[in-house]
Amino acid sequence: MNFKSILAMVRTPHLAVQGQLRNDLQAYVRVNFLYAAFEAGLLAALKTPLTLSELVSQLQPKQPELLESLLRVGVMLGEVAQENERYSLRGNRSRALVADDGDAIAAFVQEYVSYHGSVYRHLPERLQTGELGNYLQGTGNLIARSSRLLESFVAVFVQEVIRAAQPKRMLEIGCGSGVYLHYAVQASPLLTGIAIDMQADVIEQTKRNLQQWGVDNRFELMVANVLNPPANIAGPFDLVTLYNNIYYFPVAERVPLFKKIRAWLKPGGAFALVTLMRGNNVDSANFDLILQSTQGCYALPTLDELTAQLRESGFSVDMQAQLVPMELYYGVLGKLV
Repeated sequence: MNFKSILAMVRTPHLAVQGQLRNDLQAYVRVNFLYAAFEAGLLAALKTPLTLSELVSQLQPKQPELLESLLRVGVMLGEVAQENERYSLRGNRSRALVADDGDAIAAFVQEYVSYHGSVYRHLPERLQTGELGNYLQGTGNLIARSSRLLESFVAVFVQEVIRAAQPKRMLEIGCGSGVYLHYAVQASPLLTGIAIDMQADVIEQTKRNLQQWGVDNRFELMVANVLNPPANIAGPFDLVTLYNNIYYFPVAERVPLFKKIRAWLKPGGAFALVTLMRGNNVDSANFDLILQSTQGCYALPTLDELTAQLRESGFSVDMQAQLVPMELYYGVLGKLV
């Protein structure tokens, strides 16, 4: 580097900040590469080493030069290997997305790029217009898939709840993939109940999963809104669960909802909730913004707010457990007073 280049660099405004942003953009490029390569079928194809011509033949891109450029980005990121004119998976992230157990991590990347990314891109105009994004339409299955990243943490809480409440009949509000119904049955082989969700594609996914696990005869599944439920959801139940769903209810409707749930419970019944809480944490602040930018979603509660609402609704708080170390992700168990 000559003297003039050094002088130009010294005179560059915010040089240190530029360096910081370039480092930040490495992560941005990586996540977007993973999204594009997964969606295009490139990562799945690269589970077997292939030449560019073999990839073009398999993926049939309309513009093969774009595929070659995408591969080059992957090589520069260390996500794709290039050896003897063949490309293959190299990075741990790329491998994880197409592993047999990688669906949840793939959905996590898809959700962040397509959903969260859109929220931030459109936020300036929404601050001016007040119009929120219609993101829930068509994303129910994606969110249900990505939520399984936290499955092992929630599963421990689910089984603790089953042991504490010893339910024979339960209602699950917002059943997601149905995996927590599966864990509940494992903890209580005689358990039966009802599982509801507002989105038909989620119910279909739950139905397929319960059939695969051999427990589809234990639960009645239905598309329903708990705020306007059909008559056969009137109870009584030993346990009602609301896992990762509290933010679909306006803050003002939460106490009335909890009181409705209380009325459905048998004496000694229990109400279990799992949610990320609002607090001093980047993940929490980001997710709260995403929710409040989305039609049909509302603010995260703080832990103090949620427990106060439960007590106001006639529950004692028998358990509150931090499910993920260093995160504001909690399970709370309320019991009838």
